[in-house]
Formats: sequence, structure tokens, C-alpha cells
Amino acid sequence: MSSSFTYDLFPLPHGLSRFADILIPGSKSSTLRVLLLSAESSKTTRIQNIPRSDDISAMLKALEYLGASIKFLDTTTITISGPLFHSQEAREINLGESGLSLRLLLSHLSLFGRGPVRFHGQGRLLDRPLVGLKNALAHLGVSIAHEPGGIIVTPHSLPSKAVEISLDPSVSSQWVSALALSLAHHPYGGIINFTKPIISKSYLDLTSYWMNIFGCHQFIQSTQWKIPGGLSSPGSCAIEGDWSSGAAFILASATQGIPITLKGLGTKEPQGDRFLLDILSKVSVTHRWINNDLHIEGRINRGIYENLSSCPDLAPVLAAACAIGLESSHLGGLQTLKDKESDRFQRILDLIHWLGGSSETTSCSEMIIHPRTSVRKPLGGFDPHRDHRIAFAAALGCLPTGGSILDPLSVNKTFPDFWLEWTRLLELQ
Repeated sequence: MSSSFTYDLFPLPHGLSRFADILIPGSKSSTLRVLLLSAESSKTTRIQNIPRSDDISAMLKALEYLGASIKFLDTTTITISGPLFHSQEAREINLGESGLSLRLLLSHLSLFGRGPVRFHGQGRLLDRPLVGLKNALAHLGVSIAHEPGGIIVTPHSLPSKAVEISLDPSVSSQWVSALALSLAHHPYGGIINFTKPIISKSYLDLTSYWMNIFGCHQFIQSTQWKIPGGLSSPGSCAIEGDWSSGAAFILASATQGIPITLKGLGTKEPQGDRFLLDILSKVSVTHRWINNDLHIEGRINRGIYENLSSCPDLAPVLAAACAIGLESSHLGGLQTLKDKESDRFQRILDLIHWLGGSSETTSCSEMIIHPRTSVRKPLGGFDPHRDHRIAFAAALGCLPTGGSILDPLSVNKTFPDFWLEWTRLLELQ
């Protein structure tokens, strides 16, 4: 498929009897963190297994524009080195729909840039929550102003001492990660004090993991994060497979009761969506590692009851699995979903209904899902509203019956080859 936007109907495969082995691309979340850390170093870093996606492309273009030296050794291996060049002239950066790239670069350029920077992009990028991050940066003298179609940042340099910042981490873990990476680059480091309990801590653990790899040794406490200054490139590193992308394939196996082998996933990086294996172990789905490949066996045999606050990206595919399951399920910890690439909470409810199930909600943080009462092909094409994870979930929900999706290219945000791999699920005899 081309990368152009389309609303053509795309048929979804169904009636599978045997699954092919699937190769999962590298983690988008890890890659974006590693790219920024690498671009902050004058030493060259070799990064293996970076995913090819719109979000990664946007970040690479932005870093190259800011002065990073980037070279592709093959389609998934690059070398990158800094330092970034901070001009006093006004700059303009297009970040597509990458919310994490926006938060990372907004924080970094606010504190280390010299001239104003205007960020812009597509979709809901500029609507994603930034208030807490803006307030924290404002206390450091940074000016951030919204205008039609863009955000203008007027930087303010950090003082020649450790910095102390207070921040509410209960809305977006990306705010905290952005500030943490910036303080790690500051020679004097700093402290982030948490004004409320942390949500989605797994994403902060992932940031901490990569900061340690790049020589900034620290750990996260419940009420604060002490970050020493200074970074050093490890010389080379490899990105593990993306558990968020792998979740749809794991649940394809778990909902259909067909064994599958996934290649590329790992256990070193603290990716929160690996929690899916624990969730499935409670409903008779087992896993085992053989020669670094993940093997999934078994079939979901009851309802799923989980709080997903530490892994909200699992919500769409888990909801789809529940809609085509056997018993009612309850998913909680969903309070961040409304501010994703789409109003993901509402899109999940739409998807459940489209698949023939029903739902109950008492707040925007939880839902009860009742599975469909009859097996039928969903009518019409489902619109994921340009949200890649909703597209993954629609594909999963249609495995038993088939169906059609609008805007299949929404998956390009993180996994352009998703449909190629999805249609390969059936291993030809």
C-alpha cells in the first residue's frame, strides 16, 4: 500500500486454521527514546531493529533537521550522532501524528534550544494534553503558546545547577519521560517531584531503562525521580520487538485457539504490554520461550477482569477479544484513552457494538463488555478514525467472521507492514 490517505474498504481475513510464524517489528516507544538520547551525544550510536513507521520517520526527519547525523546501514539499522545544532533563528518542525515525539522534542528544545520553534502536525496531534508539561516548563522560564495549526516554543536555558520540578504524572506519563530525558542531558541533572500517584509507570520504567543504558544511572521512586546529569552513548544497542504490535497476533491465537510463534519479542526492556501474557495465563492461555521465540497455546475460556492503567494500549485489542469471547468481561484503568490518536474510549465502544457485542460504562475509566450473542459478519466497513490500535482491534474482532475496515493505512503510524503480516496469518499447506 502507498502511504497516502485512503478510505477504500479493506477486507479482513477469517476462518483460519493454522497460523504462520510472525516477525514483530521493533518497539516504537523504545526507538523514539533511543533516537533522542543518541542525538544528544557526540559519539556515534548504532541502533538495530528500528521499526519503519510514520512516527519514526517524523522523529528522524526532525532530528536530522536539528543537526543530527543519521545514516541507514540497512532498512532497520542506523547510525546516529549529535550534538544537535541549536540556532537562534526561528524553526518549524512537522511531527505528523507522533504525540511522544512532540513531547520529547518540545521539552528538549524548550530547555536547550536558543530560538523559537513552531511545532505542527496532523490529526489530533495538537489536541493531545500538554497543560501539565507546559506548566512545569513555564516555571523554568519557557514560553509555550498555541496558535491555529501550531505550538510555538520560546526556549529558556537551564541554570548552572540541579533543577527541581513538580509535575502531575496522573494524566500523561509522556510528560514525565520528556522532562526526565531533558534533565539527563543537563550536566547538573535534577529532580522531578510527583504531585499525584503515577499512572502507566511501565512507560517511565522504559525511559529509566534506556537512560541507564546511556550512562544516566537512576531509578524511579513513588514520589520523585532523582536524575543525575550526563549521558554517554553505549556505542550500539538493539531495539526489542514491540509488545503493543505483537498483542493483536497473540490475541489472534488466544481467541481462535490456534498456536502461534512470534519472533522478535524479548524480555529485557520493561515494555508494559508484556503484561498481556499474565492476563492470558488467568484464562487458560499458556506461553513458552523456545530459542528466543514466543510460543502461544490455548484458548480464552472465560471473561477477562483487569485494570489496564499500566498498559492502556492493550485496551482496544483486549476489548475486541472480549466482544468475540464467551463471557462478560470488565476492563478498568482506561482514563487516558480519550486523549489518544482518537477518542479511543469511544472508538472501543463503537467497535464492540459493530462486532455484535454490547457494553456498559459508569465512567470514562472502565467498561463492562458483553460478548456478541450471534455469530455474524459485521455490516459495513468499520472506521478506526485514523487510530492504528483501533484498526488492529477491528482486524482481530473479524477473525471469526470476516469484515471490512475503512482507512487501512492508519496502521502506518506504527506498523506499515501490519496487513501484510496479518494476511500471512494463514500458513498455506
